[in-house]
Amino acid sequence: MASGSSLVRSPLLKLVVIGILTLLMVVPLIALSILRGERSQRAAEVMREVAASWAGDQAIVGPILLLPYIARVQEQGNLRTVRRTLAVLPETMQQAGDLKVEHRRRGIFDVPVWRGEVGLEARFAPVDVTRIDGAAVAPVWEDAVIAFHVADPRGLEREVIVRINGVGAALEPGAGHLGGQLALLSAP
Repeated sequence: MASGSSLVRSPLLKLVVIGILTLLMVVPLIALSILRGERSQRAAEVMREVAASWAGDQAIVGPILLLPYIARVQEQGNLRTVRRTLAVLPETMQQAGDLKVEHRRRGIFDVPVWRGEVGLEARFAPVDVTRIDGAAVAPVWEDAVIAFHVADPRGLEREVIVRINGVGAALEPGAGHLGGQLALLSAP
């Protein structure tokens, strides 16, 4: 019995038992570390999925008054009539906005998204195209449009209405009959 008692009190046995217990405690830590890595990878994937289904960064440019006008130009001795477009920025503009954070849930993940309401009020000064372009003859007011550039139109959830002299008009994609390469929303 004396040898069994000395074996239990042996520092070597105690060291071996401590080593085994330490290894047994490290196994759950490794498993948790692996799980944490998988979860953070899945969280990043969920954020990318939600971002792809939600509008990206937004920037709104406008309102811009796009005013077509007729101009007479001299080319190689011939007088020709051409149609040009004048872009007029507002004389004054006030804006107000409300930004709210909403959360989209995917499984155990919670992703913040932002929803905003923006209001703009602008006033345009009287336009004299002949003062800006000496070749201008007359503006074509019936073809004028109010245009806005929106960085990511997917962010527009409902019809956007502008009021021009108290009369409402819905913005539509494109620059109307003016065409162009910009992604615009415009209203006649």
